[in-house]
Amino acid sequence: MHLRFTIATIGVFHALTISAQDSKALPDKVVALKFNYEAAIQRATTPITRTYLQELQKLKMEYTKAGNLEAALATDALLKEFAAKTTQTSKAAEVPTSLSKMSLDEFKGWLETVTIAELADEKNVFEYDGTTITSVQAGRPAPRVHTGVSVQLGIIAVPFSVEVATIRIADNLKTATVTYNSQEPVQAKITAKPKG
Repeated sequence: MHLRFTIATIGVFHALTISAQDSKALPDKVVALKFNYEAAIQRATTPITRTYLQELQKLKMEYTKAGNLEAALATDALLKEFAAKTTQTSKAAEVPTSLSKMSLDEFKGWLETVTIAELADEKNVFEYDGTTITSVQAGRPAPRVHTGVSVQLGIIAVPFSVEVATIRIADNLKTATVTYNSQEPVQAKITAKPKG
């Protein structure tokens, strides 16, 4: 009995150690699976959490209107506790300053905050919104929206009509190279999107 408990404990510890590994050390398919798993958890829990908080707010108002101060304060304490945990989590999850220190989720979040501009004559400027890439080419009146974009840690594949632009982000997060199919890479500069 004691041996089984020890083996089970070691197994859980080993599983936790593996899950804490840097995602760069994991094979691409494992990283993609992990990302999809975490995204599914987020998609599933976000509406539940939102409903929970809305219902707590309603109960707090209900208790306040009914004059049940003890219940209103207890409900308010739960809301404040939840807000404090959320704030601590967001402070702890600051985005690293180099690609090699990022997870795929952090990379995608960072990617939504920047613009990638080619330094060539007929340059494209790329922006990511979380699902699609928009590109604007010098001399063209309208932006082009690219669906079916593939985002891996440090690499974005942007489908055009007859070719694919592969954007490779440098570790310093300030430069990139853009390669169209088998052509020579084009240098690009990364800047923060204007706020507001």
